[in-house]
Amino acid sequence: MDIDVSDHAVINKLGFHKITGEIDALLLIHLARNRKFDLAGKLGILAQFVSFRLHSTARNGRPRQHTELKLTFKAIKRAKAMRNRIEASQRRTDKREWVMQRRERTRHLIELGGLVQKSGLVELTDDDRAAIYGVLLVIAIKLRGEDRDELLALWRRRGKRAFEDEAGSIATQIFGNI
Repeated sequence: MDIDVSDHAVINKLGFHKITGEIDALLLIHLARNRKFDLAGKLGILAQFVSFRLHSTARNGRPRQHTELKLTFKAIKRAKAMRNRIEASQRRTDKREWVMQRRERTRHLIELGGLVQKSGLVELTDDDRAAIYGVLLVIAIKLRGEDRDELLALWRRRGKRAFEDEAGSIATQIFGNI
């Protein structure tokens, strides 16, 4: 059995870990050149990383690593905040079908909750959810009866009148009696 051990030493002397580090640096330079690494430039953190020198010293002879690390961590924090703002903006402007339907349903439910609040049921029941639900169930039972159309017409007239009275009182508060 003949084994040549000398090849391993040559491989170790080549230092592939150094080559991969250089490739990473070249990739970053390539991304920056093609303006695909621009987010760091907008955030001002690229300059922080470029100025980061591990062997630099201040005028008093002490290393500056602590200050530069603090600046780097601040830059990273700004980058995270920017990423969160971008993601929030994307969520607000998402136009997919199911997202739009969910937003529409949420808005509808909020409006219905506002009507329950506006009717005074919350105050009258001391915010007792079971009582409010019970009242709504009584209304649903009445609407399943024979006089459904008459009840709806009556309640619709009362609701319109309440909206008009509220709009009139708001206008009076704003403009006074003109």
